[in-house]
Amino acid sequence: MAGGKQTPRQRMIGILYLVLLGLIALNVPDSLLDAFKNIKISLDTSSANVAKGVQTTYTTFEATKLKEEPVRAKPILEKAQRASAIAKSLNDYVQSLRDQLVEEGGGINPDLNDVNARDNLDISPRIMITDRKADELKQKINDTRDQLRGLLTDKEKEGVNFSLNAEDPPKSAGITKTWQEAYFGDGIPLGATLTTLAKIQTDNKNAENEVVKKRY
Repeated sequence: MAGGKQTPRQRMIGILYLVLLGLIALNVPDSLLDAFKNIKISLDTSSANVAKGVQTTYTTFEATKLKEEPVRAKPILEKAQRASAIAKSLNDYVQSLRDQLVEEGGGINPDLNDVNARDNLDISPRIMITDRKADELKQKINDTRDQLRGLLTDKEKEGVNFSLNAEDPPKSAGITKTWQEAYFGDGIPLGATLTTLAKIQTDNKNAENEVVKKRY
């Protein structure tokens, strides 16, 4: 679930996140929950940095190309702004889920710098699976991916490989799980769910960045 061209740091965070998710089946010690928290913080920082980069791209374009070649530049700017609007819609939805889950989990504990009920195994399945929020999220992720790719020409799509997606994982040990069950179902602690949502936001911002850069 990351943008097409990730930095080595982003790739490392992604790999560590998947390793930690695999360890959940074994137990949920504080050290594992701390690791999820630290990844979440890194992902949020990465999202903020990419957002600044996108804004710089807009500012530079408006100060140069838009002034120098307004007729040619305006349609390019409008398409890039459309990409940002599409990505913002998904980001806002994911943020609303994060806010709801944090509230259900008793808010943020300043001593932990994490949600109070981060080890809770019931909140995520109830909200995301029983209340079908994960179904809605899956649809929004894949719709966002398709809409962003739809803004690119065939040539521009070359070399762009969004992993912003919500695809069902391959069968493991004879067990088949849906994307929803794998990331938000039984046995997934609240802390891990919040990290997954942070990762979706980062992947979404990276995908937006890829489209905006291609437009410019």
